[in-house]
Amino acid sequence: MPARRASLLLAAACAACSTTSPGARLSGTPPSLLHWAEAHGAYVARALAIAPATAALPRRLVLTSPLASGTPLVTLPSSLQLGTDRADPALLASAPTELWSARLGLALCAELARGEASPFAEYISALPAAQPCGLAAEGAHLAAWPPAARHAAAMRAAIRTVHARLVAAAREAAVEPPPLRLVRWASAIAGSRAYRVRGSRGAAHVDSACLLPVIDLANYAPHPRANAELRNAPRTGPAASDDPLAVTLYACAPIDAGAEVCIDYGAGAVLSNERLLLEYGFVLPLDEHPHDTLELPFGAIAVGVAAVGAQKEAASEEEALKLLLAQQRLLAQLGDVEAGGLVFDVQGSPANGTFALALILTARSEAELARGSVSSLVADMKGEGASSCHARRARQALHAVASAALDELSSALGLDGHDGDDFAKAAYAYCLTRRKILQRIQVNMS
Repeated sequence: MPARRASLLLAAACAACSTTSPGARLSGTPPSLLHWAEAHGAYVARALAIAPATAALPRRLVLTSPLASGTPLVTLPSSLQLGTDRADPALLASAPTELWSARLGLALCAELARGEASPFAEYISALPAAQPCGLAAEGAHLAAWPPAARHAAAMRAAIRTVHARLVAAAREAAVEPPPLRLVRWASAIAGSRAYRVRGSRGAAHVDSACLLPVIDLANYAPHPRANAELRNAPRTGPAASDDPLAVTLYACAPIDAGAEVCIDYGAGAVLSNERLLLEYGFVLPLDEHPHDTLELPFGAIAVGVAAVGAQKEAASEEEALKLLLAQQRLLAQLGDVEAGGLVFDVQGSPANGTFALALILTARSEAELARGSVSSLVADMKGEGASSCHARRARQALHAVASAALDELSSALGLDGHDGDDFAKAAYAYCLTRRKILQRIQVNMS
């Protein structure tokens, strides 16, 4: 199971976890965070333990004895949910509501500044000192795959903008602003560990993203391999809470002794490998991620159109105009093709919109586009018309697009991907998955 977060912990956490108390749930496991949570009103199942970090894996939640599906694992009261209500209101306005990870990061910065006076001090001391994700990493790690590199750069640019506003707000409020490196770290921690929870604390608190101690140690598994999920706390039983904002991590499948507790971060929605890399710092092998996708910029289709060649020279101006109007009509049905880009599934097959785009732009006559809709065009070219000249041209265009992208990726990838920090290794692994899908596109479009 790939790591959700870095295995490097703060020195304070390592020191606190160097010994095992009589109440430890797992031999050699640091129990302090579980004891801290229980001492502050949380329920923690006796079978739950925190497995210590290794060179290959971060700390993670495991079971020391089997539990049935539906068993509560952890219940956290609202007092143990770190939300944006903990941030300095004067500084919180520096981040727009849509940048919820930055807003929650400012709350984490505020608690960090409170030091031992913070009720979350022990939790914060156990957070990783570095978060290997697109927000905290340098752009050079993704130079071989420009689309993801641009997304990572946009993430970092947004935080720089927030920090610039933060400095101005702090100056006006006569308070000391946290440095950029701390805001970036805290935003990365928030973006990779927070959960959406119901309700709010206080009339001014509208954010629902919170850091959930202990629960946020659960690593990722996509549906249906996830064995735990977050729900509202029960009103009866040992894990019950009268707090209307309390949340509970439940086993949603039987979990064996020694097994890791894993949750689906997407709550049923597919998370692409690009999102897993940029937000969480890891990627899944393609055989473990059947719903991954590869996306290329819309402009890449020009390579394919050029490879196929222009329409027949014999076409008259009237025929050319009819073809152009038919193309415009069908392109309008596709919507914003530039924003949509070119999309392929993990097996290298184009999405219907991508195949339709190739069909539209490689048409040689109005007759080839005479069908009433994009859906009927795609259906015909995947069915009875799959062997037609038109369908072959569309596949040839997409083959050329994949070949050009593969050449660029291979020349930029190099052989040193196993060197560097955790994010560099994850970025290299991500680029290898892109290469594999591009190779599959070539085979499928031949």
